[in-house]
Amino acid sequence: FVFEKVNLPPNAQILEIGCGEGGVLKAFIERGFKCYGIDLSPSRIENAKKILKEEVEKKLVAFYAFDIHDDQHFEHLFGKIDLVILKDAIEHIYDQEKFLTALHKFIKPRAPYFYLFRPGVIHLGDISRSLIRC
Repeated sequence: FVFEKVNLPPNAQILEIGCGEGGVLKAFIERGFKCYGIDLSPSRIENAKKILKEEVEKKLVAFYAFDIHDDQHFEHLFGKIDLVILKDAIEHIYDQEKFLTALHKFIKPRAPYFYLFRPGVIHLGDISRSLIRC
């Protein structure tokens, strides 16, 4: 769906917050995009690194087990991201207002996209309303 709605440049960089084992990022990696995944769970990040071992070794994807509010861990990503994805994650972020404000640090100035799935709220017919241009 995202590929139909968003014209991502060939060198786009994708950030998924709440990436779990990296399954959503796999589709972006396969299309040649550089990807980053962040999750609170160290065990899920370790699983992601095992599942996508070849992609990690080729530096097509990098995974981080940190709280997104601790943005000093992610300064190298500031101003580099074309698309931010949150799939079934927003409800786990304790200070959503602060978080949504902080997202602008990551997003490129002329390519600000944010893709949000809230569990149990978005149905397939409503997906296009989940894509927000910041």
